[in-house]
Amino acid sequence: MSEIISNEILKEVENYSILKNNQLSIGVIDCFKSNRLTFKKALNIQKCGSYLAFDVFKNKKTLEISKILTSADFCKNRWCLMCASRRSSKILAENISIVKQLQEQSKIRFLLLTLTLSGVKPLNTIKTHIVKLNNSFHKLIKRKEFSNILGYFKSLEFMGDKTQDGYCHPHLHILLCVTPRYFKDNYIKQEKWLEMWREVTGDFNITQVDIKAVKPKNKKVNLNDMDINDILGSFCEVAKYAISPDKLARVAQSKNLIDLDFFTKNARTFSRGGVFKKIKPKLEELNADDWDKIGSFFLRWSGFYYDCEIKNF
Repeated sequence: MSEIISNEILKEVENYSILKNNQLSIGVIDCFKSNRLTFKKALNIQKCGSYLAFDVFKNKKTLEISKILTSADFCKNRWCLMCASRRSSKILAENISIVKQLQEQSKIRFLLLTLTLSGVKPLNTIKTHIVKLNNSFHKLIKRKEFSNILGYFKSLEFMGDKTQDGYCHPHLHILLCVTPRYFKDNYIKQEKWLEMWREVTGDFNITQVDIKAVKPKNKKVNLNDMDINDILGSFCEVAKYAISPDKLARVAQSKNLIDLDFFTKNARTFSRGGVFKKIKPKLEELNADDWDKIGSFFLRWSGFYYDCEIKNF
């Protein structure tokens, strides 16, 4: 087995070991074990990722090595860091695929919009405020000013990093897709966004709406010719967790996670509209004509790290 293949396997062992150890140490499992209604969830999260199987392929021409996860025992719980990380990565890959297809059709630009309600709210009212946020957003996209927006990707975050225990601060992160002409002919100023958001929510205590154009770090890049790498940071911002890992640890420690889990049941944290919904993501698949399967490896959780079993190399 070549050094390149060994390094690729070692990379997966290290990455999943970090995720698994973070998952076990963040406090979610202990919190859920403290309540009989969530005890089964605790066991599922604890067992999540105990077994992972990969196939390894080599490109016939370039000799590039690629790995595919073929089976695993994931729990798919919202509060599991391993599953949340995988979900965010999948959504990020889907959005990148959609944007690449859009860029092949015409020049496009992006805006980042953040919408919230006034003040922090008691945790047991979070479901009501999530419904209000989503209903208000649907009113917003029906306004004539929104007709110049080609599409959007919307994510819901339950709390800010500074939200106090026992409270919530639900807000929306939205990636808006526009044509370059938006900035010349149809530009909506921040003050207008704030005015429209106040009107659709009926909450005139809202003092801030954050709206900014997505720009590349390299200022020499033409804004109308940005590739996916120039805007990747903004995509990661929108596709992140519904609650940050640090905040999740604090909520779990205070046992408020049990209430948060109950009151956010069935809450959708991601959605698409417009061209983001019409265009289907095309995730890359390995073509059998170009790739040879050269072996497999299996990771089994030992309690502290993953044992690796290698086959067929």
